[in-house]
Amino acid sequence: MVLGNVEQLIDQASRSGATVLDLSVNNLTELPPEIVQLTNLQTLDLSHNNLTELPPEIVQLTNLQGLNLGGNNLTELPPEIGQLSKLHDLMIWGNRLTTLPTEILALQLTKFDARQNPLTNPPAQIAAKGISEIRRWFDLSHGDEGWVRRSSLSSVIHQRRSIWACVETVIMV
Repeated sequence: MVLGNVEQLIDQASRSGATVLDLSVNNLTELPPEIVQLTNLQTLDLSHNNLTELPPEIVQLTNLQGLNLGGNNLTELPPEIGQLSKLHDLMIWGNRLTTLPTEILALQLTKFDARQNPLTNPPAQIAAKGISEIRRWFDLSHGDEGWVRRSSLSSVIHQRRSIWACVETVIMV
């Protein structure tokens, strides 16, 4: 679809106060800036396009509850995504994401799909288990001890066990 047609759809949605907008399968390479006019928008489907980035201005869609970004070419999500306080469905499957911003942990997501991404932070096998496992991974790798991100959950657990074994030995001496 030609960008002008997408802009027309956005304009129509803005004038009608639309709460749902489906811009999937439009070969979009960028999100038109006019999208921020859609303050009533609750569901936005941008799947199956060629988006490489999501602009931070997405945060202006304060009523957004569902966001489908699946099947694009995104390499990162803006940290501002964590400010979408009403967002509960986030589909980011099939992109090129290697990392997820910790800010997504602020969201109360009920549906989350990050499959088919080359994730390393958190690892893809953790992300595939859903948002609660991602929270647990970030908690373990960023705990009170100032842990840095690890390449796997098992290495974090092993290192913590080793530290506690050393602490117990020192206390006993």
